Amino acid sequence: MSQLLRLGQDQATGKPFRLLSALLYIGGTLFVLIDHIEGEISLTLFAGVVVLIAGIMELPAGASSKAPIAGLVLLDGLLSAGIGLVLVLEWPSDSV
Repeated sequence: MSQLLRLGQDQATGKPFRLLSALLYIGGTLFVLIDHIEGEISLTLFAGVVVLIAGIMELPAGASSKAPIAGLVLLDGLLSAGIGLVLVLEWPSDSV
């Protein structure tokens, strides 16, 4: 709903993206509310893909960093990618 309320505050270039985002939020919410099981299964796959992509994107950041915590960033990327991969590969059996 906040996306719809903020439509009037954005510049002209951001309005189509706000509207699309608001429609996707509303549609996704209605889908989960109407069909609970299918919604849960879909959300599990979505969460797995998001965690997998986030983990993969952390790997080059950790590898190229000169900071003292670069090893921890790499470890976090590996663990996140692993968890996301397990969620995606075990889907839909892990959804219920």
